[in-house]
Amino acid sequence: FYPIVQELIFYIYQKITKNCDALEYDMRRIQNTCSTKHFIVYSSDYNVTACGLEKMHPFDSVKYGRIHRFLSDWGVIDESTKIMRPSICPRMYLYERCTFWHITKLNYSAYISKCVELPLFFLPGWLIRWRVLNPMLKATYGTIHASIKAMVSGYAVNL
Repeated sequence: FYPIVQELIFYIYQKITKNCDALEYDMRRIQNTCSTKHFIVYSSDYNVTACGLEKMHPFDSVKYGRIHRFLSDWGVIDESTKIMRPSICPRMYLYERCTFWHITKLNYSAYISKCVELPLFFLPGWLIRWRVLNPMLKATYGTIHASIKAMVSGYAVNL
Protein backbone atom coordinates (compact mmCIF):
# COMPACT_ATOMS: atom_id res chain seq x y z
CA PHE A 1 0.00 0.00 0.00
CA TYR A 2 2.83 2.42 0.83
CA PRO A 3 4.33 2.52 -2.70
CA ILE A 4 0.97 3.49 -4.18
CA VAL A 5 0.62 6.42 -1.77
CA GLN A 6 4.25 7.44 -2.32
CA GLU A 7 3.96 7.45 -6.12
CA LEU A 8 0.60 9.20 -5.97
CA ILE A 9 2.16 12.01 -3.93
CA PHE A 10 5.10 12.28 -6.37
CA TYR A 11 2.71 12.27 -9.32
CA ILE A 12 0.45 14.99 -7.89
CA TYR A 13 3.45 17.11 -6.88
CA GLN A 14 4.94 16.79 -10.35
CA LYS A 15 1.65 17.80 -12.00
CA ILE A 16 1.18 20.80 -9.71
CA THR A 17 4.74 22.15 -9.93
CA LYS A 18 5.33 21.45 -13.59
CA ASN A 19 5.94 24.83 -15.19
CA CYS A 20 7.98 23.80 -18.21
CA ASP A 21 8.77 20.83 -20.36
CA ALA A 22 11.41 18.55 -18.85
CA LEU A 23 13.55 18.67 -21.99
CA GLU A 24 13.52 22.47 -22.07
CA TYR A 25 14.47 22.54 -18.39
CA ASP A 26 17.43 20.22 -18.92
CA MET A 27 18.57 22.08 -22.05
CA ARG A 28 18.71 25.35 -20.14
CA ARG A 29 20.45 23.71 -17.18
CA ILE A 30 23.07 21.93 -19.30
CA GLN A 31 23.76 25.05 -21.38
CA ASN A 32 24.24 27.11 -18.22
CA THR A 33 26.21 24.71 -16.03
CA CYS A 34 28.37 22.61 -18.33
CA SER A 35 31.49 23.78 -20.01
CA THR A 36 31.97 22.83 -23.64
CA LYS A 37 34.62 20.29 -22.62
CA HIS A 38 32.03 17.87 -21.19
CA PHE A 39 31.57 15.58 -24.15
CA ILE A 40 31.68 12.31 -22.22
CA VAL A 41 28.86 11.31 -19.92
CA TYR A 42 29.57 8.38 -17.61
CA SER A 43 29.15 7.22 -14.04
CA SER A 44 30.59 4.12 -12.44
CA ASP A 45 27.11 3.67 -10.97
CA TYR A 46 25.88 2.55 -14.43
CA ASN A 47 27.15 -0.95 -13.65
CA VAL A 48 24.37 -3.16 -12.34
CA THR A 49 25.69 -5.35 -9.54
CA ALA A 50 23.54 -7.30 -7.12
CA CYS A 51 25.76 -9.64 -5.10
CA GLY A 52 26.48 -11.82 -8.12
CA LEU A 53 22.83 -12.26 -9.18
CA GLU A 54 23.50 -10.17 -12.29
CA LYS A 55 25.64 -13.01 -13.66
CA MET A 56 22.51 -15.14 -14.03
CA HIS A 57 21.32 -12.90 -16.88
CA PRO A 58 22.92 -13.03 -20.35
CA PHE A 59 23.08 -9.21 -20.49
CA ASP A 60 26.52 -7.89 -19.56
CA SER A 61 25.59 -5.50 -16.78
CA VAL A 62 29.12 -4.24 -16.08
CA LYS A 63 30.07 -3.43 -19.68
CA TYR A 64 30.07 0.30 -18.96
CA GLY A 65 32.94 -0.01 -16.51
CA ARG A 66 34.86 -2.24 -18.90
CA ILE A 67 34.48 0.28 -21.73
CA HIS A 68 35.66 3.10 -19.44
CA ARG A 69 38.66 1.03 -18.32
CA PHE A 70 39.45 0.13 -21.96
CA LEU A 71 39.36 3.81 -23.00
CA SER A 72 41.56 4.72 -20.02
CA ASP A 73 44.09 2.01 -20.87
CA TRP A 74 44.29 3.22 -24.47
CA GLY A 75 44.78 6.83 -23.36
CA VAL A 76 41.54 8.13 -24.84
CA ILE A 77 40.39 9.15 -21.36
CA ASP A 78 42.91 10.42 -18.83
CA GLU A 79 42.83 12.32 -15.55
CA SER A 80 42.33 15.66 -17.31
CA THR A 81 39.27 14.47 -19.24
CA LYS A 82 36.14 16.08 -17.88
CA ILE A 83 33.35 13.58 -17.52
CA MET A 84 29.79 14.62 -16.74
CA ARG A 85 28.31 12.34 -14.09
CA PRO A 86 24.51 12.19 -14.28
CA SER A 87 22.21 11.74 -11.35
CA ILE A 88 19.14 9.52 -11.28
CA CYS A 89 16.56 10.36 -13.93
CA PRO A 90 13.98 12.65 -12.31
CA ARG A 91 10.39 11.52 -12.01
CA MET A 92 9.19 14.33 -14.27
CA TYR A 93 10.71 12.40 -17.20
CA LEU A 94 9.29 9.12 -16.02
CA TYR A 95 5.78 10.54 -15.63
CA GLU A 96 5.91 12.04 -19.13
CA ARG A 97 6.80 8.74 -20.79
CA CYS A 98 5.48 5.99 -18.49
CA THR A 99 2.09 5.37 -16.97
CA PHE A 100 1.49 5.99 -13.30
CA TRP A 101 0.72 2.31 -12.70
CA HIS A 102 3.91 1.13 -14.35
CA ILE A 103 6.03 3.40 -12.16
CA THR A 104 4.06 2.32 -9.09
CA LYS A 105 4.58 -1.36 -9.88
CA LEU A 106 8.34 -0.76 -10.08
CA ASN A 107 8.28 -0.53 -6.28
CA TYR A 108 7.39 -4.22 -6.05
CA SER A 109 10.05 -6.88 -6.40
CA ALA A 110 7.72 -9.37 -8.13
CA TYR A 111 7.08 -6.92 -10.98
CA ILE A 112 10.76 -6.00 -11.32
CA SER A 113 11.65 -9.68 -11.31
CA LYS A 114 9.29 -10.19 -14.24
CA CYS A 115 10.73 -7.20 -16.13
CA VAL A 116 14.41 -8.12 -15.75
CA GLU A 117 13.75 -11.85 -16.15
CA LEU A 118 15.67 -12.81 -13.01
CA PRO A 119 14.35 -14.48 -9.85
CA LEU A 120 14.64 -11.37 -7.68
CA PHE A 121 11.18 -11.60 -6.14
CA PHE A 122 12.60 -12.77 -2.81
CA LEU A 123 14.59 -9.54 -2.37
CA PRO A 124 13.01 -6.43 -0.85
CA GLY A 125 11.89 -3.74 -3.29
CA TRP A 126 14.24 -1.09 -1.88
CA LEU A 127 17.27 -3.34 -2.49
CA ILE A 128 16.27 -4.01 -6.09
CA ARG A 129 15.65 -0.31 -6.67
CA TRP A 130 19.09 0.52 -5.24
CA ARG A 131 21.08 -2.17 -7.10
CA VAL A 132 19.08 -2.58 -10.35
CA LEU A 133 16.73 0.32 -11.10
CA ASN A 134 18.89 3.24 -9.96
CA PRO A 135 21.82 2.27 -12.25
CA MET A 136 19.38 1.97 -15.14
CA LEU A 137 17.87 5.35 -14.31
CA LYS A 138 21.34 6.93 -14.18
CA ALA A 139 22.19 5.45 -17.59
CA THR A 140 18.89 6.75 -18.95
CA TYR A 141 19.56 10.24 -17.66
CA GLY A 142 23.11 10.02 -19.03
CA THR A 143 21.66 9.33 -22.47
CA ILE A 144 19.37 12.34 -22.11
CA HIS A 145 22.32 14.54 -21.02
CA ALA A 146 24.49 13.34 -23.91
CA SER A 147 21.66 13.93 -26.39
CA ILE A 148 21.10 17.47 -25.15
CA LYS A 149 24.84 18.16 -25.12
CA ALA A 150 25.08 16.85 -28.69
CA MET A 151 22.25 19.15 -29.76
CA VAL A 152 24.01 22.11 -28.12
CA SER A 153 27.63 21.49 -29.10
CA GLY A 154 27.54 19.05 -32.01
CA TYR A 155 28.52 15.79 -30.36
CA ALA A 156 28.67 13.93 -27.06
CA VAL A 157 29.19 10.36 -25.89
CA ASN A 158 27.37 8.46 -23.18
CA LEU A 159 29.38 5.40 -22.22
